[in-house]
Amino acid sequence: MVRTMLEDVRALLIDLDGVLGLAVGHCRERGHHRVALIMNQEVKRDFTELEETTGRADAVIIGDLGSAFGYDVLNHAFRQVMDGAELIALQKNRYWMRADGLSLDVGPFVAAIEFATGRDAHVVGKPARGFFEQVLVSVGVDASAAAMVGDDIESDFGGALRAGLGAILVRTGKYREDRVRESGVQPTRIVDSIADVPPLLGS
Repeated sequence: MVRTMLEDVRALLIDLDGVLGLAVGHCRERGHHRVALIMNQEVKRDFTELEETTGRADAVIIGDLGSAFGYDVLNHAFRQVMDGAELIALQKNRYWMRADGLSLDVGPFVAAIEFATGRDAHVVGKPARGFFEQVLVSVGVDASAAAMVGDDIESDFGGALRAGLGAILVRTGKYREDRVRESGVQPTRIVDSIADVPPLLGS
């Protein structure tokens, strides 16, 4: 049975700060200083250690840009990667659930640049296994004592299971039975509501 400490929500929830820190740390390790930041202004504030550029870049970092994603933005990023910049993705989710329905997430835009350039992105967030491993280290919890709770069979659970966490899939939000069936991913548990999760967690 998956064990966790409910008094420490960090053992179950992964926040964006961890992803941004991993991206900055990766750039530091690779010696990247000049970067193109394809993301909203609020997120850019966490990249002040790096120099943002619209010209030749060491890396192109892609996060959430919402409806501002478009041909010109992607084409410019494509050219920068073709000129030698490393492609870094804060996450690679396919889609997410907005108030008005399912909507494209960052993943399809990252995949477009990967396809056009023939280069794979370095993914620092979900579904990368390293992301979940880093979170476990940061909160001091062993994988066997933690669980990922979510509604995305691929992004939430692929990397989590590879990192040794339990996987509790909730049939809400963007849950789709056909995607679960086609994914080949086997969650530890499937529940109808987040309210069904606490009874599954032992002490």
